[in-house]
Amino acid sequence: MIFVIIGGMGRLEMKTSIKRWFVKALILIAMGHAALILAAAFLVAHPNPLKVFKDYGAPEDYGLVAETLHTKAGEAWLIRNKASLRVVLLCHGRSRNRSYLLPLAQGIGQPPQCRDI
Repeated sequence: MIFVIIGGMGRLEMKTSIKRWFVKALILIAMGHAALILAAAFLVAHPNPLKVFKDYGAPEDYGLVAETLHTKAGEAWLIRNKASLRVVLLCHGRSRNRSYLLPLAQGIGQPPQCRDI
């Protein structure tokens, strides 16, 4: 870095102290920014680490007949609808468990009801 010396050494010392203060401020800002990024990444990966999942019950509580499937990721329920050949896959998010989707599965797992209008 080139310093312009005007009016003696006092000017050079002032520019050096401003430079040091500026570098320290930049380092402090960068550290704060890094801390915010790490905190945000932790909150994305662990939405609520202290949360206890609410248990919405078992499929039998909703009048559904389910088979339990064992996978590498854990257990899943297979709920069949004999009136349909289609398959619907319901996936819960990270902050939920599989019983959270049972009310929705209840509507999908029952045969369709037709009414005359």
